[in-house]
Amino acid sequence: MTSTDHPPEPEHLIGKKFRVVRARSRPHHGIRGRILGFTRNCLVYGDRSDQKLLPLEGVVLEVELERGRTRIAGDWLLRLLQDP
Repeated sequence: MTSTDHPPEPEHLIGKKFRVVRARSRPHHGIRGRILGFTRNCLVYGDRSDQKLLPLEGVVLEVELERGRTRIAGDWLLRLLQDP
């Protein structure tokens, strides 16, 4: 597993598999799936017929990238998504 100081931009994560490895909210821990996109505060995952939302605040995602798995803080993604 790799870790990075500068995770990829949110648009580069679309289509990648992920799992939640840490979460403030217990029901969110362990969620896994494929990233379909983002809203202002949430990750959209699932498939075209069954889309779900995962609030990004307080979660850490492990995402499968070409170079290996990396952990990305949801709070970091929130800042990127909310920056005009």
